[in-house]
Amino acid sequence: MKYRTMIELICNASDKDEAFHTAGEYLRGDIDSGVRMKCKTRPLGIHRTVKGAMISLAVLFCFSALLLNVSVLEKGAQDSAVKFRIAETCTVQPELKTKAGVEFQEAWKTKKDEAILEYIRS
Repeated sequence: MKYRTMIELICNASDKDEAFHTAGEYLRGDIDSGVRMKCKTRPLGIHRTVKGAMISLAVLFCFSALLLNVSVLEKGAQDSAVKFRIAETCTVQPELKTKAGVEFQEAWKTKKDEAILEYIRS
């Protein structure tokens, strides 16, 4: 079984290079005091599982936000609670191209105009 080990060395140093040099001396065994060491070991499988789960969760959250396209309704809100809605898709219907009679075309145009007015009222 593979394991992942994280070693943290804490020492007093004036800059990054001196801290790096002190850590190297400690790990080689040349320095015995002045450095604190913390060590954490875990099986590598758990680390990979947690890492994969976090990445999958982030990707799933982003795609769900894009798919739902949730937006906040602030205009017209009567109470103080924030309301959410799914954005609607509005399309413009092209003119009806048919060889049917004039009566059918007029009835279709009237029905379409009524549907548009009803949508605007609601």
